[in-house]
Amino acid sequence: MKRIIYILMLAFGLLSIPESSGQKANSNNHDINCQTGQTYLTSSFDNLLIELRDKDSLEKFKLNLDSIRKSFTFSYDEKFTLSDKWNLIYFQFSGWEHWEGIGQTSINHCYITTNKDTVFTSKQVFCEFNIGDSISIKQNPLKYFPTIYERDDALNSKWTAILPNSVYLIIRLVHSYPNGNATSWYKERTYYFKRAKN
Repeated sequence: MKRIIYILMLAFGLLSIPESSGQKANSNNHDINCQTGQTYLTSSFDNLLIELRDKDSLEKFKLNLDSIRKSFTFSYDEKFTLSDKWNLIYFQFSGWEHWEGIGQTSINHCYITTNKDTVFTSKQVFCEFNIGDSISIKQNPLKYFPTIYERDDALNSKWTAILPNSVYLIIRLVHSYPNGNATSWYKERTYYFKRAKN
């Protein structure tokens, strides 16, 4: 009987180990695996982030994002290559969830990088988010933030690269599920990268 219990415990333990979806990005190894073919809901970049919780830090984060957004031009002719270098600076997970009979809750989790000196190429970033090498440089990254609301939107639940000016690269995923029977939601994950200084 003990043997059966140990086998079941071992099997349950193996099932609860999260599946590895690529190499972790850290200061020693920046080679993000580009062969997984998986669409990430979280990324290897998350180990470089720390969540902001106190009011002053959150206010500063909001001011910094507002400043970044004011710098967007979306109309420049900057050349983009897969060898361009970037530093991760911010991540935001925002949106809402509505549960029938319970009501709506807001989502707003803000993160800053723990290491602004870690450098990633465009290719590494694109591989991590399954944007990959197959992108058309003429069409991607986008120069605008697409509005995504409907469930059947072509970009719903897909990582999208946005290059709003020559300074920032933004990787964004919107998962929208409006008008559900029991629950509805709009969830947006946005990674902000800044061009690395040479």
